[in-house]
This record gives sequence, C-alpha cells and structure tokens, in this order.
Amino acid sequence: MAKSDKVLVYHYRHNGKPAVKGGLAVITRQQLKDILRDNPDLQSGSKAIPRGTMSIDIHQRDLLTPSPTTDEQHPNSDANIAGVKLPLSVWLGSTLTGAYSELVVLSKKLS
Repeated sequence: MAKSDKVLVYHYRHNGKPAVKGGLAVITRQQLKDILRDNPDLQSGSKAIPRGTMSIDIHQRDLLTPSPTTDEQHPNSDANIAGVKLPLSVWLGSTLTGAYSELVVLSKKLS
C-alpha cells in the first residue's frame, strides 16, 4: 500500500495554542514539515496506532525525542499526559485500511 499523504498529528502544549486545530488533526505531510520549520522550538515523535484502537494514551516518553547516541533515562517518562480519543474517520481508516498506523506527537523541545 502506498504511503498516505495525510498524517494524524497531536500537539501537546502545556500553555498556549496548539500548532494543529484542536490539538488533534489530520494534515498533509507538507503541512507537518511547514509546522516544524516555522516552529523551531517543536520536536516530533511518533506513536503506533494498533488496528481497532479507539483511544491512545500519550505518555511523557512520547514527548521526548530519543537521542541516537545515548540511552538516557528521563524521570517520570511513564507519566500519563493525555488520553486522545480518535475521531471516527481515523478509527475507521485505522481499522479497515491501516491508513493511520501512527500518531505524530508534537511537543516543545527539551532544553
């Protein structure tokens, strides 16, 4: 199956407006690249969406970009940040066609 031009994006923002409408949106890959280019303080990671999943928990470790050179442990990395309920169209796309197999998580870069 060809890789879709659309991705499911969740933006966790402690304060302020999220980079995607409502904090959870299906956008094009180009829009995601533009968001990351225009917001150098953001990082992205991804979280797998198993088929048939109706909601996903976002944990602190999902907000951390792993460093390829270190196996650094972060305190509270298993803390639950949010529970994201998938929209019906995303759930159906994930269940029936596997169109949405991952959730891109945007968060502020750690200093």
